[in-house]
Amino acid sequence: MSIQVDEIYNLACPASPMHYQYNPVETVKTNVLGTLNMLELAYNMNAKILQASTSEVYGDPNMHPNDGRVVSNFIVQALKGHDITINGTGNQTRCFCYISDMIKGLVSMMNGDKITGPINLGNPVETTICASSL
Repeated sequence: MSIQVDEIYNLACPASPMHYQYNPVETVKTNVLGTLNMLELAYNMNAKILQASTSEVYGDPNMHPNDGRVVSNFIVQALKGHDITINGTGNQTRCFCYISDMIKGLVSMMNGDKITGPINLGNPVETTICASSL
């Protein structure tokens, strides 16, 4: 089977501490080998590559249905018909970003000028978790 690619968006990475701390050596191996494989593919196909990371590099949370984070907890509780639980005072803050906005940002980066350093995409506005402030 022959493939041709012009662009590679490498977004693969476990973002939940619960998942990557379970076997950190395997996580590092997967990330490193996966990135090397994508770089080799990009080189062989003369394709552009966008290597993404997560906010975990800063210590901020990302989302998985069972990792205990605010958005995934709210969604799972709502889907199950349970009351939505706010842990603590509700004054905790998070920066939320619509996935469609993130996709537009990634595509803009891929189609823009050559980037040689890290770029942060996301919403810089922090919002409290408390329902009364939403």
